[in-house]
Amino acid sequence: MKEGTGVELQRGEDPQKDYEQMVQSLEEEARNHIRIEQQLKLHIDSLQEKIEEKEKTEEKLKAELHEKSEFASMLKEKLKECVSKYNKLKQALKTPIDNPRSKSNVSTEEMIKKPHITLHQIKNVNDATKKVKFDTILIEQYSRGEENDKTIL
Repeated sequence: MKEGTGVELQRGEDPQKDYEQMVQSLEEEARNHIRIEQQLKLHIDSLQEKIEEKEKTEEKLKAELHEKSEFASMLKEKLKECVSKYNKLKQALKTPIDNPRSKSNVSTEEMIKKPHITLHQIKNVNDATKKVKFDTILIEQYSRGEENDKTIL
């Protein structure tokens, strides 16, 4: 048996026939190698496409993360503003104001309890309360993941 060819030579056979068998065997091996090489190329191409797809997905996710972190920062600033406005309103309710109907200083809380509060004063308190409520609703929507409508801000 000759090494590397897989063809067995027997004595008394035609050497031409043996040569043809060896050539056919080698051609078959070459075709198998070419087939395997093509399969590997296809597999490599498939893997390369998957890698590119994953990279695109990664970039998209990074962009979304950046956008959401900016939105969260903006909401954090809005929350700080709301807390500041709330504290100012709370302080305003506790501080005495001049009542045009009486000569004494009366706190806003006391004026709200009494019927002599003016419509203008009520409107100012209502407007500020609405703003705080609106900002609170925005924060709640964001915390629930309902951030799709950013045009409100």
